[in-house]
Amino acid sequence: MSTLNFRHMMVLIIVFVLLTGSTFLYANSQKEKNTVVLTGLNLGEKIGREYPALTERELSGLKSGIIHTQEGKTEYDQFLRFKQTGIDPFETGYFLHGEDNFGRVGDFLFWEDGEPIFEYEIQFQEGFKSRIRNNNLDDIEDENFRMLDALFNVVRAEIDADRKEVELVMVGGKKDQLIMSEGETKVFSMNGRRTVMSVLYISDGNREPRVIMRVNGVDSKPLEQGDTTSFPDGTFLGIAEILPSEAGEEVRDMVVLAGGVAGSKVRFRDTDFTDTSFATGKVEVNGKNIEDGKVMILGQLYDNNNKFRISSIKYRLEAHAKGGGDVYVPPNHGLREYIFEPEGMLVNNFEIISGGVSGGGTGAGVPSNLIRLQPKGDDRYNLIFTNNRGQTYNMPFVSTENGFKYGYDRGDLVFQEGGGPPAYPVDRNDFFVTTNNNDNTGFTNVLRYTGFNSASNTLNFEDLSSGSYSTVIDPATGRGNLVIGGQTYPVYVETGNPDFPIAVDLNGDGGWGDEANVVTLGGGIIDLGPGNMKLKTLEKMFDEPAGDEEITVTITDGGDWLNADVPDQADIDMQEASGSEEKGMSRYGVLVDIKERGGSDDPDDIQIYYPYGSGRSVGQAAGRVAVTLEREELLAAK
Repeated sequence: MSTLNFRHMMVLIIVFVLLTGSTFLYANSQKEKNTVVLTGLNLGEKIGREYPALTERELSGLKSGIIHTQEGKTEYDQFLRFKQTGIDPFETGYFLHGEDNFGRVGDFLFWEDGEPIFEYEIQFQEGFKSRIRNNNLDDIEDENFRMLDALFNVVRAEIDADRKEVELVMVGGKKDQLIMSEGETKVFSMNGRRTVMSVLYISDGNREPRVIMRVNGVDSKPLEQGDTTSFPDGTFLGIAEILPSEAGEEVRDMVVLAGGVAGSKVRFRDTDFTDTSFATGKVEVNGKNIEDGKVMILGQLYDNNNKFRISSIKYRLEAHAKGGGDVYVPPNHGLREYIFEPEGMLVNNFEIISGGVSGGGTGAGVPSNLIRLQPKGDDRYNLIFTNNRGQTYNMPFVSTENGFKYGYDRGDLVFQEGGGPPAYPVDRNDFFVTTNNNDNTGFTNVLRYTGFNSASNTLNFEDLSSGSYSTVIDPATGRGNLVIGGQTYPVYVETGNPDFPIAVDLNGDGGWGDEANVVTLGGGIIDLGPGNMKLKTLEKMFDEPAGDEEITVTITDGGDWLNADVPDQADIDMQEASGSEEKGMSRYGVLVDIKERGGSDDPDDIQIYYPYGSGRSVGQAAGRVAVTLEREELLAAK
């Protein structure tokens, strides 16, 4: 190998390529490489409540490391937080169902305008130390450490000890260092992106040494140590160090390249390194001032103020939508697409993705979890629901055909027992509701009394889902036992009345005066009335109990017409989804969809989707969030 016999220099370069574009669909995986999926986030529950912080145990890109300087070594640790309980506390981000800034109604991962999206911290256990020379932290400059899985090199570190100000300029990316010679050209590819880079010229003489780089045919200006520059293709270069050789040395001219895809040029400046408050407006990423970024660099002067140590660096990005206001991220989209300053994520590979909400609204295509008030003409509603056994019922509910009543003109609907014999409230062809327990575990049936056969002393019934039932009564007492679904309900017939009305113990407890609710698949409890209908979810159904949830459906008697509605209330807010449709979702994840039928007297169609698990398990709606430090890999695989 030949050697070169002329004066030369070495240049330390940090290079990385910025990737444009921000949206991608999130693949369903629990964890792959540098991606973690945060699951079980209930509606309205802050991310930080379940997942206060991520470390290298969850994301390998948050790995710890060691830095060696002239003043000693320090270990460092990384943290990505969604909750802080100490200084300047916060808890951030949650799923909601509502209307976004563009008038779209659905479930969103949501941040209020101005609240922190995350806090990133790097802690230096023994302190990141340096001597102070002419306001420079020489021993910190040219050192490398990782932030969010990107390898950063400190190209400039400055301090004003009197004003307690410190500034760090770092350039970095994911690739490790690469050595090139002066005059050499290299072609390399990063995730399919071709970059041609050359070291054109390195100056010498009495002035500070300078270097000129060429990237994809574009030349840089002369660059000194600590300078950074960008190229039209998105490549950034940072000159970490220029090392001139002595005349006559027989060594190869070399350029040391560090960085790669998903890198950034980051400038942090804190105006008081002794306090524990965040400095605003002191963050730059890729040459852009990040208005929503805040930084806190904690440090201490020591050795008669001749040396300085950095204890930690904290960074927060506050939420601010592209068009201003709150941030709404729809399912299968990333946060970067919707915030005003996506560069504030610091590195291009960092992304937070909404995986959407499962349960409730996402069960809209599953008929077994549908609760529906279905209009029948302009003066009648049927109630459709599915019980905990998976049996679906379609029963007459309310009508105004001959004045307001429960049921319709061919049969009443009975869900209150009354006082028992001698009162017999259920006539032939009437409907009645049986529920063994007005609890989320209860079993509901709806039956029609079809008549009494006095010759065989047999009462006959039709279950609206499963078919015919009968029971033999004791002619002396008029009592029988209706056994349905493994539950026993005492029933009495007035044998002396030619119409043979009956009284039914609707909950089977052996007493009278009770009311039977409807218990739906998933454990929803419907109080049919009198008055408005109410759908209740018990506190014990929630992962994080906060009282029972109750959704009221108002029933309006218009004389010759009637209508049902779900107004805004404590446990649900309705949003206009279109000119003829409103939607809302409760904190449990109950989706209410109101479809207007057009005419002034036409009753609205109320469709309620209730979350449920497998079998009889609880199915509270919950969201998931993917946090990734491999955004470009996911984009490339899309």
